[in-house]
Amino acid sequence: MFVRVMKPAYAQGYGAVSAALREENAMYSPKIDERLIPVLYHLGRARKKPMTELVTDLIGKALVREDLPEPAMEALSAFVARPETSNAA
Repeated sequence: MFVRVMKPAYAQGYGAVSAALREENAMYSPKIDERLIPVLYHLGRARKKPMTELVTDLIGKALVREDLPEPAMEALSAFVARPETSNAA
């Protein structure tokens, strides 16, 4: 039996990730560093927010303060302009 083992796209560099996303028409979902999970968990509980909502808020606020390249700025503008939606199914 022959098994083909492929290196994950993220391990091949940014260009490979972009190519992989275009090929698969999928979104890249980076993993949060395990050391931050307890921090986010306790902050979410203190603010009475689900961790997904908390992380979205924190990342959005941080990105607004960054000097972003134009494509990222356009994507962030679309994110900021849209009404808040629930992630609940």
